This record gives sequence, C-alpha cells and structure tokens, in this order.
Amino acid sequence: MHVSGGEGKGATGGGAGNRTSIPEILAGRSKEYFSRFDSIQAYMDAVLRDLEAAGGLDSVGIRLKDEYDNLPFVAHRGYPDKFIREENWLRVDRDDCVCTRIARSTTCECDTTGITRGGSFSVDNFPAFLESLQEEDKCRYRHGCRDAGFRSITVIPLVFRHETIGIIHLAKREDERRQGGAALEAMEAAAPLVAEALYHYRLEERLRRSNDLLRTINSLLELSLSEMSLDEIISRSLDLVLSIPWLSIESRGAVFMVEDEPDLLIMKAERGLEEEVRRQCAMVPFGNCLCGRAALRREVLISDHLDREHETRYSGIYDHKHYCVPILSPSGEVLGVINLYRGKGHRKSEEELDFLRSVSRALAGIIMRRRFEQELARSEAQMRDFMVLAAHELRHPITIISGYAHLLQNYHDRIHDGDLPEILSSIQASTRRLTRIVDELLDVSRVESRPSHLVKSEVELRSLAESAVDEVRRLGHQRDIVIVSPGKDIRLQANEDMLMTAVFELLDNAVKFSPASTTIEVIVREEGGNGYVSVIDRGRGVPSAFRENIFERFTQVEDVLHHSTPGLGLGLYMARKIAEEHGGRLSYEPRDGGGSIFTITVPLA
Repeated sequence: MHVSGGEGKGATGGGAGNRTSIPEILAGRSKEYFSRFDSIQAYMDAVLRDLEAAGGLDSVGIRLKDEYDNLPFVAHRGYPDKFIREENWLRVDRDDCVCTRIARSTTCECDTTGITRGGSFSVDNFPAFLESLQEEDKCRYRHGCRDAGFRSITVIPLVFRHETIGIIHLAKREDERRQGGAALEAMEAAAPLVAEALYHYRLEERLRRSNDLLRTINSLLELSLSEMSLDEIISRSLDLVLSIPWLSIESRGAVFMVEDEPDLLIMKAERGLEEEVRRQCAMVPFGNCLCGRAALRREVLISDHLDREHETRYSGIYDHKHYCVPILSPSGEVLGVINLYRGKGHRKSEEELDFLRSVSRALAGIIMRRRFEQELARSEAQMRDFMVLAAHELRHPITIISGYAHLLQNYHDRIHDGDLPEILSSIQASTRRLTRIVDELLDVSRVESRPSHLVKSEVELRSLAESAVDEVRRLGHQRDIVIVSPGKDIRLQANEDMLMTAVFELLDNAVKFSPASTTIEVIVREEGGNGYVSVIDRGRGVPSAFRENIFERFTQVEDVLHHSTPGLGLGLYMARKIAEEHGGRLSYEPRDGGGSIFTITVPLA
C-alpha cells in the first residue's frame, strides 16, 4: 500500500517519514478516545482524521455490519459523492466484493496476492491488479474503487472476540511515496483496539436506543391513562417521536386516523407542515398519495424522493423523503398512519423502522382501548335508555291487561254484554304488543348469537316480500302496500326466515311512521349481481341528526320518554345485521317529497 509519512497532509503523530506515527496515534490513543468521546460517530471521525493525516490518504472510511447484514460506511472522509451513492450500502450476504469477503472472513483465490499476514487486503496498483485477473474473476470485484480513480486500496478487518464487525477502507489516487509494510502492520495492530472501542460504543448506543424505545412506550402508556382526549394523546405522541435524537428525521410530520368513514384518513396532528400541505392532506382517501397507499397496502411505505406516487403537489414543493407507517390493530384493521419526513441524504434504517413499528403498535393499543371505552360508555347509555324505553313499552299493555282483569274479576256482574268484545279486543291487542316486544328481543338475540355460516336455500325475492307483507297484515295492520317487481324471478341463496324478518322490520317501521291514508311501496329489483328490496313510505322521514345512528340498537327518533310510536328501536338494527350476515347491507335515503327509502342489498351469487 502507498502511505506517505508526515509530509502528506499535516500528520499529528510525528515528523516526515516517522514510521511510528500511526501506531502512536491509533494504538496509543484508542483508549483515550474511548473515554473522551460521547458518541460512536465522534470517535470514528477522530480515528479517520488521524488515519488521513498520518497516512497521507485521499479517502478513509469505516464500514460496520448491522444486524440486517448491511455493510454501510458509518464514517468516511474524502470519497467522491458518486462513489458513496453507489457503493455505500453493500450487503455482506449478497454483494460480492473484496470488502464483503473480508467482512465475512471468506476470501477467494483471486484475492490471494493482496492478502497480508494480518488478514487484510492491500494492493499498490489496483487497476493493474484487476487486469492481471482471469476474466471470470474480474466480476468478483465491483470496480467502484477503480472507477473512482483509486490507485491503491487497503481493506483492514475490524475483529473483536473472533468476530469481524466491520472493515477499515483506505484509498489513495497518486503514488507519491512508498512507505513499505510498516505502516500497514501498524494499522493492523491498531485495528483490534479500534474494533473493541467501536463494539462498546455500538453496544452503549443500542442500549440507549432501547431505553429511548422503553421511555417512549412508557410515556405513551402514561398518556393513555390520563384524562386527555384521544386527539391530545395523538398530538403528544407525535412530539415524542420527533424528539428522539437518533432518528434521522426532520422536525416535520403528521399522524392520521380513521374515524367515521372506513377508507378515509383524517389528519389529527401535525408539526412543521406548510399551510398548503395541511389543506390538501386534511383528508386522504385510502390509495391516494403516500399515506393513502400505506393504509391501503397495510405496510410501511418508504419514499426516497418526490416520485409519481407523491400525488400531493403545490407550487414550491421541495424534494423530500418519507416514512409512512400504518397503525394497525392485531386483526389488521387500519386505524391510522404515521407520516415522517426523513432527513436529506438519509438512508432507510431497519433499526428506525423497528422503532416506528413499535410506536405504531403502542398507538394502536391506545386507540383501540379508547374506542372500547367510548363504545362501552355508549353501550351503557344505550342500555339505560333501553331500560327506560322497555319499562315504558311494557307498562302500557300491562296496565290495560291488569285493569281489565281487575274489572272482570270484581265487577263482572255490572259489565254489559255489549262491552265484552271491546274489552277482550283491548286485552288481545295488549297481549300481541307484549308478544311482539318479547319476539323482538328474541330475534335480536338469535341474530347476534347466530354463527357466521348461515343455512341457506334458494329464495325468490318477490315471494319473500309477499310473505313479509302477509305477516304485517296478520298482525292487524290494514294498510295499502304495493309490491313492484320485474316480470322474471330474482333468485338467490339466503336464509329465508332471516331475510323475511329483515323485510318485515322495514315494513313494520314504515307502518309505524307513515300516515294510515298513504301507500307503502315495496320495490324488488336486480342490478349488477345484487338483489334489492326497497321499502318506501310517505311519512315524516328521518331527521338528519339521527341518520348517522339510525341502524344502531335502541335508536329512537323521538325521546325515549316521550315517543308516541310503540317499539324498542331494534327493528332497523336487526335488519342491518341480517343484511350484513348475507354479505349485503342496509341503506337509507330520504324520499323526494317526504318519507323514507330503506333498501336491503344482497349479493345474488
């Protein structure tokens, strides 16, 4: 190897030609560096400065293996930008070059002439060395050093406890002066001390990063136990992530959440974003731009520049990089996305990704817990309303039955024969009302406890609708109900009893909430591989404030204590559950001119 003495670049360890300058600097001061510098980066930079100065080298660098078998330059000086871009991220297990072979301690026969007694690889004239190889061996070298104009190169293994943890890479363009093997031997002697220091620095660094992760997760858990709202927790969580010093990210980013619409991301917190970004990214549909694609694919999306997938653009936007990390529930449901801006020149880091995935999992747990708490509170409120509503519903028929029973028992001799039919009719109507309440509760229980695999048979939709109309009339509702359907049969595989119950509930709802003089329409049709049953009434419709929750259990358009229409608010909920059990859905839309249109959609296949 060609290494100049003190006259090259201002050596710090002795005069010109002092062959002991390198061991004095590296071996003698390695332990001093270890105690003197706070970070591995500061230590490596100091070592490189001494190597460069003492050896008169053009380029010096240290490559360290990471846990993912990458072999990047973790510190370097003097290399051309093109060389670093193309040669930086080598893989020990995949890329074949002398650097990776030295790093995995498996040199090949073509390396033999360059291998030293200390196990390094060093050649004085690298272009001539390449030309001396057989054609089939030339491909064993990536030629990056030759293309960068390096005449001599040296690769020294960094070995600690019999394990090669990395390499020192040295290169020189001009053959100014030959110092001989003493300088190389000195560097080889110092390399184990450097390796030991680097090993301990990396160990300390990993411990610090593990502690950062634990502190971050603990902070998130503390936030989840606080009285803060979920939006406040998300905002504080973003601050925690952006404050981690070793994450190579800018102080810019955002957290999105999925709220009412299942395929739409809503920005809940941001830091450092331009006004135009905040405006355009306030709502991001799944599949749109980087965050939407990360949500749709349910995987981390990493961008290295402003490419065509970055659909959000505005005047003056600059080229930048992203980490887009989806927040997923254990079942794979997308709860949100973390978007961070990576620093300039930043390379993807698996360690950073592992950290962000851990944060994402913690946030997923917090979001699910808060939603569970909200759902529990809502269920408790619904149950309280239901208890009041059920008591109100039961009291009326029970009062009638009890009153007439008392009248018949104590005053039967005073009752005129002509009054008996009215009394008995009232008792029967009250009994039917009680029976209907019990049946509704039992039907809901069956729907909610029924296994997801239904016993199905071939069903014809018009016939099923006619059966539901007959059931309505059997209960005494003498209404004008018209069925409209195409001339052909519409057949599908379904559980006939359940699907008929769903249509009946829509009809029962229409009867309750529309004037007796109006007509109720039942439209049966087929379109796009689906069967549709729509029930159209001319009542007052559903106020906009109630439409969002109209299909939830115990939902009543009127106040539970003052509603005038009998029922427990279970009919539409049950119809929706039945439609979903069949792979379909129940929808609502207001009718032009007043009234409601409820439609059950069920796949025909």
